[in-house]
Amino acid sequence: MPYGLRANLSARLLHTVSPSETAARWGNQLDVMATPILLWLAELACMQCLAEHLGSGELTVGVGHRVRHQAPTPVGWQVTVTATLKQIRGKVLIFEVAANDGVEDVFSGTHTRALLNRQRFLERISRKNLERPCDSRTENEKEGR
Repeated sequence: MPYGLRANLSARLLHTVSPSETAARWGNQLDVMATPILLWLAELACMQCLAEHLGSGELTVGVGHRVRHQAPTPVGWQVTVTATLKQIRGKVLIFEVAANDGVEDVFSGTHTRALLNRQRFLERISRKNLERPCDSRTENEKEGR
């Protein structure tokens, strides 16, 4: 178990919504923060919470989200994203995540991360890349770009 890892560790990050992070960029025609951006920020807050507690041979990966995007946040607004480690179940870490835009809560739920051995995980990726079927290449790869 990583050094000092315990329930109720928390982290907070501030983020200003940019035009490239809107639902319109994801095909929804709305100039408000897109849900995938909030998910990404929640993951970043969780990783920030763990940063001082992982050894050089350890990393965490996101393995689950159970969240609710509750309200819109316009471009230019700042959101505060918080992550609090609520449970440690062996190598599974469960966080409570939330975001507020200064007017209201806009996002809440849980995010789950798994603690992994960095070297074994990188080796797994390398093996998988060697096994990739030819037809799984991207269109750019197929066209030689």
